[in-house]
Amino acid sequence: MSDTTTSTAESAGKDASPVRPPLISPSRIWSLATVTFTQLLRMKVLYFMLIFGLIVAVIFNFNPSGQTVAQQLKSTKDVSFAVMNVFSMLFAIASTAILIPKDLEDRTLYTILSKPVPRLDYLLGRLMGVLMVVGACLIIMYAFLALVLFVQEQILVSAELSRLREQPQMDSETLLNMENDMRKQGLHWPLLYAPLAIFLKACVVAAVTLFLSTFASSTLFTIIVSAMLFLIGHFHKSTYEVLMEDTHANAVVALLGKLVVLAVPNFALFNVVDGIAAAEPVDPMLMGQLFLVTAVYTVLYLLVALIVFMDKEF
Repeated sequence: MSDTTTSTAESAGKDASPVRPPLISPSRIWSLATVTFTQLLRMKVLYFMLIFGLIVAVIFNFNPSGQTVAQQLKSTKDVSFAVMNVFSMLFAIASTAILIPKDLEDRTLYTILSKPVPRLDYLLGRLMGVLMVVGACLIIMYAFLALVLFVQEQILVSAELSRLREQPQMDSETLLNMENDMRKQGLHWPLLYAPLAIFLKACVVAAVTLFLSTFASSTLFTIIVSAMLFLIGHFHKSTYEVLMEDTHANAVVALLGKLVVLAVPNFALFNVVDGIAAAEPVDPMLMGQLFLVTAVYTVLYLLVALIVFMDKEF
């Protein structure tokens, strides 16, 4: 009788033991990502789409004297991609920097972590939500650019060909070559690589900012340091060469500088947009390397952020 009672109590004790949640739950991460996506949309981020549309419209109607058709089409791409790049970087920094402080202020973080939600899921969900907004905005902006560029190409090329046909010295072969040169700067599918490269860079920027926000004293500090690291990352090679020259002058400072260079992502690797806008051929292997670099940087900064975040008492 006593043995039966003991076994029953042991079984009850085993059944009453808390069930540990899995380390990573895609459903939890997706729920946090969609909530983050909705929160960020409430920040009126889509108003930037209107500003982008106005900028592209101004470029469409701006026809400086002396510019060829190819130069006008390239100018449209250059300015549009530059605006996409600035928006995605600023948004990735600002939105990621405010997430954890805002959750602490609203005590949302305590509510989330009091449930069976691992901190890794929380960080992944917040990061994914930011990247979802950046990706959606880049898709919208590129779709608008593609439409404007297609219309601009048809109008400008048709007008230029009509003008050239009036010249008696123009033969059909010359006209065809000139038309191909003009349309080369128009809408082509390799242009899709440009917003993709911008998005990959935004992934790294958001991961860096998320890491800083886990220990930063204020949102402003996180934004400023993230922006500084972003700028330093664009001069990665130059900084490394300078430090190599100063090795004999001050070995300690040079060593510390090299460690900083290794820790700061090399954002110069993502500077392929100018070549894409100039209709230069894109090597698919290069894009594969960018995917790999993005994955390595994102995972490393996310792991470091998790280590710091685990030490926090919430």
